[in-house]
Amino acid sequence: MASNILEYVREIDRGLASKTIYNIIEISSKLAEKQMSVANDELKYFNGNNGKINIFNTSILEWTEKIDSECYVIGMEVIVSSILKFLFFFFFVLL
Repeated sequence: MASNILEYVREIDRGLASKTIYNIIEISSKLAEKQMSVANDELKYFNGNNGKINIFNTSILEWTEKIDSECYVIGMEVIVSSILKFLFFFFFVLL
C-alpha cells in the first residue's frame, strides 16, 4: 500500500513527493521485518528521492514521537480492533 500511495503522490506533485514520508507502525516484529524488506524493494523504485518509508516496531498506543508537520493517518487497525472489542463486550455481555 505504501508504494501505491507514494506513486500516486509522485504522479500528482513531484515536489510534494520529494517531501513525503510514509511511517508504518507495526507491533509485530515479524511483520515489521517483512514490511522492511518490501519497503527496501519499493524504495529502489523511488531512488531515495521521491518517497521515504519508515517502519517502527512498536505499538501505536506506546508511540511517543511528536510529528509537527502535516500528517494523515490512513489506517489504525489496533485502535479499531479495540473499539470493536469494547462494543462487542458492551452489547453482548453487559446488555
